[in-house]
Amino acid sequence: LSFSLSSISSSFSKSYFRKSKLKKYLTAQRLRERMNYDPRTGHFTWIDGPRAGKRAGSLCKTTGYIILGIDGRTYRAHRCAWLWQYGVWPIDEIDHVNRVRDDNRFANLREATRAENNRNRGTAHLNQTGKKGVLFNRLTGLHSATIMCDGEVFDLGLHKTSAAAHAAYARASRILHGEFGCT
Repeated sequence: LSFSLSSISSSFSKSYFRKSKLKKYLTAQRLRERMNYDPRTGHFTWIDGPRAGKRAGSLCKTTGYIILGIDGRTYRAHRCAWLWQYGVWPIDEIDHVNRVRDDNRFANLREATRAENNRNRGTAHLNQTGKKGVLFNRLTGLHSATIMCDGEVFDLGLHKTSAAAHAAYARASRILHGEFGCT
C-alpha cells in the first residue's frame, strides 16, 4: 500500500490541527492568575473580570463533576484542584474518597490508578441484594460473595444470609483493595 504524506495532509486543513489536540494544557501559574481555590470548601472563585469574587464552574448533569472553563477550554475542577495544590497535573486519575463527584475539598481528593478508582465504587444499580459483592442464587437459596482484584475474580463462598456474604466481601476488600476498598 503506497501513499504520500502530502495526500493525507491535504485532506485536513491546517486550522484543524491548530484547533484540535495541539492546545497546550493549563498551567498552575495561569490557573492561579485566573482563579482562587479554597481547599477547605473545594470551591474555585474568579479573581478578575466581571465575575471577580464569584464562584466558578458549573455542574455537569451527565457526569456529576464540576466543570471549569478557562481560556476557551474546559477542565474538571477536581483535577484543577490538584494542579492548584501541587503545581502539576495528576499522573493518573483523581478519586473522590467519599464518592461525591462535586465534593472537591482537597482532603476528599487522592491520586489513583484506574483500577484503584474503580474499587471505590458503590453498589451496582442492578444489584438486587443491595450489598456490594453479593448475589442471591435462586437455585440454592444462598447468597454468594465474590470480589475482583487485578482482573482476577475470587469466590468468597456461599452464605445463608446476605449480611454474612457481605461481611466476607468486606474482609476481602480490606485485604485486597486497602484504602480504596469500598463496602
